[in-house]
Amino acid sequence: MRLPAGSLGELRGLADEAAPKEACGLLFGDGSMVAEIVSVRNVAVGMAEFVMDPDEVFALLSRRDDVLGSWHSHPTSTAALSDADREGSPAGWFQVVVGRDGIVGYAPGDRAVVDLVEQP
Repeated sequence: MRLPAGSLGELRGLADEAAPKEACGLLFGDGSMVAEIVSVRNVAVGMAEFVMDPDEVFALLSRRDDVLGSWHSHPTSTAALSDADREGSPAGWFQVVVGRDGIVGYAPGDRAVVDLVEQP
């Protein structure tokens, strides 16, 4: 997955800002090239989960058709996908997880780890 320069730092900053709660949002672009990272309000009650604000998601998806996937943080654990993460994301979406140990991308479908490469 390719991202604009500075995207990994942007994701880390959004995750740090939301901690100790999980941060979350959507990724927009084309193919495997992310053009924009959008933060969405986490309306989950618990600290170790995320639920994207459905009104914000609906507003974004109703005016855009270029969603590639979602991203969220694990402020107290690794960037590995949890069972809830695997089940909660549409099969055709990439996922990016910001954990204490780094930032990891996962492919649609089989959720295989993908390289995250910032483009100049």
